[in-house]
Amino acid sequence: MQVDQTYTASQPNRADWFKRIFEGSWQLWVVYVIFLIISALSVSSALSSEIYKSSTSGFGFAPIFKHLIFLLAAFGLTVLTSQLPPAWFRNKALLYSAIVIAMILALPFFGKEINGAVRWIDVLGFSLQPSEFFKLCLILWGAITYTLSNESPERANLYFGVYWVVSGLFIGLFMLENLSTGVLFGVFVAIYSIILKAPWRLLFKFGVPILVLGAAFVATLIWVSPQQLGKIHERAITWQNRLHKIAKDDDASKFILNDADRQSQMGQIALANSRLLPHGPGSSKVRDSLPMAYSDFIYAIIVEEYGIFGLILVPLLYIFWFYWAGHLAMREKNRHRRALLLGIGLMFPLQALVNIAVVAGIFMTGQTLPLISYGGSSLMVCSIAMGMMLSISRVQNEVASLESEVALLEGGARDLGLDSK
Repeated sequence: MQVDQTYTASQPNRADWFKRIFEGSWQLWVVYVIFLIISALSVSSALSSEIYKSSTSGFGFAPIFKHLIFLLAAFGLTVLTSQLPPAWFRNKALLYSAIVIAMILALPFFGKEINGAVRWIDVLGFSLQPSEFFKLCLILWGAITYTLSNESPERANLYFGVYWVVSGLFIGLFMLENLSTGVLFGVFVAIYSIILKAPWRLLFKFGVPILVLGAAFVATLIWVSPQQLGKIHERAITWQNRLHKIAKDDDASKFILNDADRQSQMGQIALANSRLLPHGPGSSKVRDSLPMAYSDFIYAIIVEEYGIFGLILVPLLYIFWFYWAGHLAMREKNRHRRALLLGIGLMFPLQALVNIAVVAGIFMTGQTLPLISYGGSSLMVCSIAMGMMLSISRVQNEVASLESEVALLEGGARDLGLDSK
């Protein structure tokens, strides 16, 4: 009898424990799990070429197992982050920034070159991409800037000026190795600053020189010869080729396969192979021929294998991410938490928009699809960001629950003719 009582008494504790873990916005949890399921199915299919390479060394399905482990670790990281108090994100922002900056500064000396660019660094046996972790720095710095500016409006110019200068220095460093990432960061900071109501005069003072420099940079890429560009920077020729490709209007060249445009052309073929109804995982015909099929062009594989369902579902998930972050921000009274929600809701859907535009053939650059593409760094950062949103939503739910209980008590007191005070 005593055993039964112990078992019965332990059940509510287990239920409370489970409820506590998933206490945040259930809508976000559902969307997050859908992201992970799509990633598991699509990446496992797109990794066929990597599976073949691994099979020669006796570890055939190692890439799939590795990705599944990444997904499980990402889920655990989201759960852990969602349980942290939102104030923790502000208190530890300096420590997090110091770690990321240390990785960025160590990149030229200890970085590892992959696919012709030094963007990764080994930390404790793991290859990490500092630019992925820097995304959270831009969000955290912007949130702190917004909070300080509202606390001391007379110093708003100083705070936003420091935010832009510091961010701009690191964005410039990233541009040397990955122009598209630097441009993405710059666009994010500009839009984020407008959302955070940065002073318009200061925006004008900073924005005009940057636009002039950008125009001069584009003009240089257009008019300077490839030989001279190569002497300036080894990746400048790549930037020039991509710019010429955007400006060039030659439909006939789209039907001629060549090494320079292989990714874009194979991505277009994958889209052309799609059908109205889903074929299912493993049905892609170009996954073995499409470079980075499991990363930059994973959306093309999703559309090819799942037809109109995959074509519509993936963008809808990011639209919901953007919308729900704004919805939570509208409910939030704390300035810092509101700014965090707005930054997270802008950064990752914006990156997804760039990735989808690349797959559609609008322009060519390398950006992963958040929470779907293969890659540990991207999954970690996106999961931390999702956990931060869930943490804030959890506190909002707790506050709403307390306010509801207080309202009930006050209503009961009024019914009894008692002073609610």
